[in-house]
Amino acid sequence: MPFRRTPHLSPVGVSLSYALVGSLWILCSDFLVDHLFQTPQLIAQAQTWKGWFFIAVTALLLYVVLSRREKALGRHVADVEAKERAVEQKERLFRQLADNISEALWVQNVSSGRVVYANPRYEDVFGLPRQGLMADPLDFLRGVHPDDAPDLRDALGRGRAGQRQFRLLWPDGSTRWVDWREIDLESTDGPLLARLAQDITDDRDRLGQMRRQRDLTWRYLDVAGVIMVAIGPDETVRMINRKGCEALGWAEAEALGVNWFDNFLPADAREQTRNLFHAMDASYPQAREHENLVLTKGGGLRLVKWRNVALRDEQGRFDGCISSGEDVTEQRRNMESRRRLTLAVEHVAEGVLITDTKGLIEYANSAAAAIAGLAQGGLVGQNWFELAAGGQAPVAMAQAMRDGEVWRGVFDLRRPDGPGAEMELTASPVLSGPGLVANYVVLIRDVTHERLLERKLRQAQKMEAIGTLASGITHDFNNILGAIIGYAELCLWDLSDDSPLRQNLEQVLVAGDRAKDLVQQILTFSRQAEQEKKALNLGPVIKESLKLMRATLPTTVELRQDISAEPCLVMADPVQMQQVVMNLCTNAAHAIGDRPGMIQVTLKQLDVDRDRAASHPDLAAGRYLRLSVGDNGRGIAPEHIEKIFDPYFTTKKPGQGTGLGLSTVHGIVKTHGGVINVYSEPGQGATFSIWLPLADEAERGAGVMEPGLYAGTESVLLVDDEQTLVETGRGLLERMGYRVTAFTSATEALAAFAQDPDSFDVIVTDQNMPHLSGLSLAKQATAIRPMVAVVLCTGFSEALTNADFSDLGVDQFVMKPVLGNQLGRAIRAALAAKRPNL
Repeated sequence: MPFRRTPHLSPVGVSLSYALVGSLWILCSDFLVDHLFQTPQLIAQAQTWKGWFFIAVTALLLYVVLSRREKALGRHVADVEAKERAVEQKERLFRQLADNISEALWVQNVSSGRVVYANPRYEDVFGLPRQGLMADPLDFLRGVHPDDAPDLRDALGRGRAGQRQFRLLWPDGSTRWVDWREIDLESTDGPLLARLAQDITDDRDRLGQMRRQRDLTWRYLDVAGVIMVAIGPDETVRMINRKGCEALGWAEAEALGVNWFDNFLPADAREQTRNLFHAMDASYPQAREHENLVLTKGGGLRLVKWRNVALRDEQGRFDGCISSGEDVTEQRRNMESRRRLTLAVEHVAEGVLITDTKGLIEYANSAAAAIAGLAQGGLVGQNWFELAAGGQAPVAMAQAMRDGEVWRGVFDLRRPDGPGAEMELTASPVLSGPGLVANYVVLIRDVTHERLLERKLRQAQKMEAIGTLASGITHDFNNILGAIIGYAELCLWDLSDDSPLRQNLEQVLVAGDRAKDLVQQILTFSRQAEQEKKALNLGPVIKESLKLMRATLPTTVELRQDISAEPCLVMADPVQMQQVVMNLCTNAAHAIGDRPGMIQVTLKQLDVDRDRAASHPDLAAGRYLRLSVGDNGRGIAPEHIEKIFDPYFTTKKPGQGTGLGLSTVHGIVKTHGGVINVYSEPGQGATFSIWLPLADEAERGAGVMEPGLYAGTESVLLVDDEQTLVETGRGLLERMGYRVTAFTSATEALAAFAQDPDSFDVIVTDQNMPHLSGLSLAKQATAIRPMVAVVLCTGFSEALTNADFSDLGVDQFVMKPVLGNQLGRAIRAALAAKRPNL
């Protein structure tokens, strides 16, 4: 409790009081003694009593004064001790708080500049010991990122750094972000400056992730196939996606902030829709659907089916809505047309069902029976929901029918005669009175083919992306391969015929040529372009494919091969043949699984006579090449045999297969005029046999390249930005007898040509070069001297696929990597084109 302050008694006051009281006592006591006592004896006794009484009174007064002084001093000491204890407690609380906060904190005396306190969190944030900061107030700058330290040091030099964010560079090389702020404090020791730094790296990462997620969400909204609109509580447009802008004819910048009801709805629909919007707070606790007409910027009307979700702010108040809309204008027109053609419903292509409220089919037209794979009338009496192949659509449709609502969606249908199908359904209630549903009319459309086309489109888009990547990789790889082939040819040129190295270098050229073909195969496959079929010896192709396959198979799977030694020529695309072998072997490996197994690959020539062809309806009599791939895996169930070549049919678990492997094989075989069949027993494995017609004699001779070296003495301007290709090209051409001037810069080459164009007979140039492409060089050079011949070399360029080279100043076009005889032949052909009499 608070103490009561006692008046302060100073020594001077006590002395003066004592002197006054003593003087008064002496005067008064002597006066009284003289008047009260007459005899000397009594006066002497009274004087004695007076002295003793004075001593007693004085002692009593001193006792009272000193007692009060002692009590006041005790209370003062207790007060001081209480204050000191309070200060110590506050200091302990401050240190506990400062030592345990999540921020780095240190306090600096402004006058002396000395750091008087630093909490342990400083070492966690800056990665530096506190002792260094206590010794040097700027020691923390050692941990600041070099790019941020100068600005911070300048700010500190001006006295204050204020609030800012900067990076720390930890000893392990990692970068951390901190948020820095300063607080001025007052103390008995003078003004203090508290500095706080908080590690916000995780917060910045989360913020960056949120921004990326926001951007991704916007991209999703932009690519969505429906209209997406967000409307604020003030009825203005807050957000509209690309589909909405396209459907309504408005630019996004024009639509934002505009009143939705006054500008996007026809006059007769505004009031009702506006009331519906403002009633969403109470009437739309969940997402609901409704439809209304909308106005396009050009004045047209579109019917849109909306799905609306109410938005709420942090306090739970209505904050507008977000709506997804599907333009159903055309769909509704079609429905109205079908209503007018009720008499012809039996002859329409779409299936039409009439069911009771529980889904029992009472009527089905012939189209519906055909879609379901049943005979006419076979659907009547069945429950529609029992034909579903699972999923959530039947549940949603049943709920809509119970609620008496229209349901639209995609329905997976089971067929008794084959694979299932995807159906687009519209189930509409037939009312017998207000709110009384008597039946449902269900319209069915088979969208299996459309969905398949959508999947193929997505696959084509993926392959297009792969093609773009492959084009960049193969450009660099062709340059490397060109150097290998070029130097090998130079070495062969300089070797004697009996040199032991000749055979090795010839094998290098063979391997380089195979690598060149492989690059073209990668490009062809990634572009999904149809490569021209040519006479192909299938045996080496299969062996090469099995080498690649061996590397991907587990060691528990044995890969056997029985490839015919005689030439097995067919008219085929080598890339697609490799794809067939790889897909079949991969399928066999999956069938074997984790247990030990064997894959047998066989290639043989067979004659199919008329009797044998009769047992295989797809085979005609003739000579065939049979490729068989068998395994001893788990086999194929009888009910799956007829479905295995269907697109997207798979028995693998989700994520383990696309269902396109065997479908792709079947398609390739068909395009090559062949036949594929399969034999399997459960538990005994499966064997796939492919029959390809052998190439005839005319086809066998097609595509044979005339060997030889094309020499000359003309002057050649050689241009390539790769130094190794310039060196090898110069060496090969000089050995053929040409006079070569080489450049690694297209601009320098053009300048040299412009200076003396008549000194060059032919230009051999790369296409993809910095600053100036090969086509640009050819165009400018032929503008200077039209009679100069031009040979263009490139690894891959989509822009050149269908180019008219003669209009671009190019006489010959050669794909990299270029062999010596190919380059020589191209030069002779280019010169002959410009000089027919040469």
